[in-house]
Amino acid sequence: MQNAETIFKLLSKASALKSVEDISEALGLPKGEVRNAVQELIRAKRVKRISGKFIVSRQGYGAHGEVTGRLSVSRDGYGFVETDGDDIFIPRANLNSALSGDLVTAAISKRRGRREGSVIKIADRALSEVACRVHKNGVALPYSKTFIPPVIIDDGYREGDIVFVRITSFPQNGGYLKGVVLEKLGAAGDKGIENLIVMKNYGLTRVFPKEAENCADSAAIEPVRIDKRADFRGLFTVTIDGEDAKDFDDAVSVEKSGEGYALYVHIADVSNYVKGGTPLDREAYKRGTSVYFPEFAIPMLPEILSNGICSLRPREDRYAVTVKIDYDLDGNRRGAKFYTSVINSSHRLTYGKVNEVLRNGLAGEKDELNLFIFRAAELSKIIGGRRKGDGALSFNLPEVKFTFSSLGDILSVEPAATGESERIIEHFMIEANEAAAEALLRCAPSGIFRNHLPPDPKKVLQWTKSAIYFGFDSGKLPKKPDNKTVQRWFSKIENHRFSYILKTSLVRSMQKAVYEGKNAGHFGLASSAYTHFTSPIRRYPDLFVHRLLKKYLFNIEENVDPAMCDVAAKHSSVTEREGDDAERDVQHFKKLAFLANSPERVYSAFISRVGDSIGVFIFELLMYGTLEATKDIGRKTLNIGDLLKVAWSRNDLDSCEAFFTMESLESSGIRRVRPSTSRGITPTKPLNFKRGRKRR
Repeated sequence: MQNAETIFKLLSKASALKSVEDISEALGLPKGEVRNAVQELIRAKRVKRISGKFIVSRQGYGAHGEVTGRLSVSRDGYGFVETDGDDIFIPRANLNSALSGDLVTAAISKRRGRREGSVIKIADRALSEVACRVHKNGVALPYSKTFIPPVIIDDGYREGDIVFVRITSFPQNGGYLKGVVLEKLGAAGDKGIENLIVMKNYGLTRVFPKEAENCADSAAIEPVRIDKRADFRGLFTVTIDGEDAKDFDDAVSVEKSGEGYALYVHIADVSNYVKGGTPLDREAYKRGTSVYFPEFAIPMLPEILSNGICSLRPREDRYAVTVKIDYDLDGNRRGAKFYTSVINSSHRLTYGKVNEVLRNGLAGEKDELNLFIFRAAELSKIIGGRRKGDGALSFNLPEVKFTFSSLGDILSVEPAATGESERIIEHFMIEANEAAAEALLRCAPSGIFRNHLPPDPKKVLQWTKSAIYFGFDSGKLPKKPDNKTVQRWFSKIENHRFSYILKTSLVRSMQKAVYEGKNAGHFGLASSAYTHFTSPIRRYPDLFVHRLLKKYLFNIEENVDPAMCDVAAKHSSVTEREGDDAERDVQHFKKLAFLANSPERVYSAFISRVGDSIGVFIFELLMYGTLEATKDIGRKTLNIGDLLKVAWSRNDLDSCEAFFTMESLESSGIRRVRPSTSRGITPTKPLNFKRGRKRR
């Protein structure tokens, strides 16, 4: 009985589940006596067993239920189980060998008034293969922003080798993983090695299966015929894309009369070439999306289609699915009609060229193009004003641009400039996507919709509290933040000196836009129904939507099963998220390489985080890093929001993190917080400030 009480006191104070071995070691008791005493406590219902470990029933883990979800683990080792409601904090000691991405069940307790959990079951391991850097003595260190233990591999590899490893063993009580090397990728420092690392980690390849290539080759030789299609080759039509784009999904035409405007959005008819159920379609479904690295694209479709017969290249006849949207002079939609069509683009324009024309105009011989650009800008502004009145949000988040030399060296990294031309295309594509969603609801038994639910009030409240650190007062918070409230915040943030961190963290506090088989509306766009229709060359949901529209709107034979909408939607959400993560990772690697190759540069930054370490944000790189801990730093009172000049110090390749030294303190921030005062606070889920290309 005495042993039972001693063990009960130990478990009552424990912050994690304890095994027989843990209890025996802590109390110096034989394992047999521990087992007998624990059984006594279990019979008395004072202790419960969870996966071979023990907790106090009355106040321990499991007393507040269990949750199942994907685990997200920080580099510091603690994690969160992601749920539909509040995410559950998991202390490092309670991970019980679970890794980031694993599908886990966690038993919940309450500690200091907040819920936290302990992993009791791992239903699905997310990690099976990973790129690693060989350290020494048969140990390889995984490349990951999340915490992954080192991996024991076979000898025969040199320190600095980059290898691709299959994990064969996950120790139950922590410690090193075990694995076998599948492939040597190269060595640390090899040019382009970061591309290989990311591609391997996300299962990306630029090579298509032979069967898919054969399908594409056969489809690409089909001549373009008018047949029963609408002939829009006489319309003045242009594409507007980035300087380096080759896959032109969309083209636009704009007409104006005394009654209003007519907008034609022409989208490449990819479904004419990629038939459902073929090897090519199966490969496109598997990929789900094109992924864009700074130097090249990893396309969803073979280039003979994506950059060839499907691409709406200038002065070439192309198949399209066209939606004509009529507006009154105030930009209100009066109706929309879809066509299968043939077009011939008059011009291939770039965003930069259109922005230049809007600033300066064109020479007289280009009057028709000049007229089109200004007419399109006029309609776009009217549509934008109407959408703003409806409550649509405008994020205006900058993206990073890399410039390379002819030898592939990074010359510069900077925020990409944007202008009115990008907004024109964005407004027109949103209008077309809404029209497609409305058509699906009218004619198809099911569909794939792009849903964005209203934000969780608790997470938005957390953001408003965090924003105070950066001098932003959100004002009175309604019980359920509506579009107008969030729109007002974005508007106030626009010219704030900490605009980027406030915007990205606000976006992070909101729900993620996802694909689903049933319409639930789009909060961010203030849209009652929304889908993705405008990019079938690079997004599988758009291709699926095209097939549905052709089958149910035009009675064209298509191999598409409406019952598969929800399955295809969920799969597409996963491939989209993985594609975004891959783009972020490779951009981050390249930023690290740029820093290492330009050690003499000094950067403007501000302090974004103060705690056991000090986080900084580098303005021109759109990048977060860590300030080196020095004696000089330790003597200073540091403020969140302090403006600094910093110099690169080193890269930690194991954590994929850049470290900087402070050159000078330029100005004080908003709120004074000494680094030592924040130690020991209950950690909150880190906001993910990094992003890939914008996806509405």
